[in-house]
Amino acid sequence: MKKLLINFVKLGISLGLIIYLVSSIKNKDPGLFGRFMEGEKKWSLLALAFVLMTTAVLTSFCRWYFLVRALDLPFRLRDAFRLGFLGYLMNFVSLGSIGGDLFKAVFIAREHPGRRTAAVTSIVFDRVIGLIGLLLMACTAILFVDLSNFPKQIHELAIATVVAAGIGLSVFTLMLFRFGVEGPVADWLCKPGFAGAFFQRVFEAARTYQRRRAVLLLALGMTFVVQFLNILAFSCIAHGLPDAAPSLGVHCFIIPLGLVSAALPLPMEGLGAFETVVTYLYEYTSPDGRGTAKGVLVALGYRLLRITVALIGVGFYLASRREIDHMIHEVEEIEIEAEEAAEEEATGLSAREAGDSQA
Repeated sequence: MKKLLINFVKLGISLGLIIYLVSSIKNKDPGLFGRFMEGEKKWSLLALAFVLMTTAVLTSFCRWYFLVRALDLPFRLRDAFRLGFLGYLMNFVSLGSIGGDLFKAVFIAREHPGRRTAAVTSIVFDRVIGLIGLLLMACTAILFVDLSNFPKQIHELAIATVVAAGIGLSVFTLMLFRFGVEGPVADWLCKPGFAGAFFQRVFEAARTYQRRRAVLLLALGMTFVVQFLNILAFSCIAHGLPDAAPSLGVHCFIIPLGLVSAALPLPMEGLGAFETVVTYLYEYTSPDGRGTAKGVLVALGYRLLRITVALIGVGFYLASRREIDHMIHEVEEIEIEAEEAAEEEATGLSAREAGDSQA
């Protein structure tokens, strides 16, 4: 019951953000929907956006394939596409916590008994490298975009992005070497608590991949390709719809920041959070002063195209529906066990702390 309530709260937050953004359009630019319906649309650019986005998704599956193969797991490229699309679809159709990452991890572990840790390792590093690549992409764009014409808020955000990218690159570099994942700092981060289990998995993954540093560098390079394709797709949508849009260089700065917000624990890959961040950035970078309305419209269009790409996974689902339904049930059982273990650990930790204080 508690889990169901949390999921409904997350969905409520997402829908609340979308409703707020759409209502703000009516207040700031009442004629937007009229211009959108009647204005000229460049369908060739919108079609190109779909092709670019699909290519980006396929490239991300290839990145994951290389990370899995680096762990000496028997894994085929077609398996990466099959599980990748199923996991991608799961991110959009599941309102609960059964996300695509957990689904893929359990699926691989089921096909290769005893290698669950390796499966989780590949997915954790795939996420970490993707996040670092996003920040580095935004940081690189700052070097080629003239921010002097933008307000103070954008300058402050640019500085924060550079700092975050520097931290991310430093963490990535440390994970390439043994001294970066061992020692008192690593032991402190891995202590039982809110993020201890997460850091423990990351450090275990790092130790595994330190024998495959070339694969990590390849994965980081592929991340740049994936994100640039996503940015091109977003720019095509922006220029394919009525009203003016920021340049490609500006999109290279604002879209990675929007995609980072998609990592928030909200349904459908950060529904509402991504649209809010993009709208905020569009407000200060739009060339015609209609950034708020245009940002909402383009962000929702981008979301719609991502869902369309995810629907490719329906074909894979129908091809092995019974097996996948069984897998979903298995994932749910694993989640329940993990939640019970976390509660027991938290209860034990509280009891120990209480005993220490009494002593």
